[in-house]
Amino acid sequence: MKFRRKQRETVDINLASLIDVVFILLLFFVVTTTFTRETQLRVDLPEAVSGTPADDQSKPLDIAISADG
Repeated sequence: MKFRRKQRETVDINLASLIDVVFILLLFFVVTTTFTRETQLRVDLPEAVSGTPADDQSKPLDIAISADG
């Protein structure tokens, strides 16, 4: 006795909607990311002449930098 086989349906996965979701997620992460700009000051530090510490270091030193620099 010979049985007829049913033909299998080809299953296709629609990738268009998956690609749309990936692009929307990429756009969301790009828009919500915060970019910080680090500002730096160039400071010329003095070089030590000898290895012994100076005795006049007991006074506190206040440095104020205005918006003009």
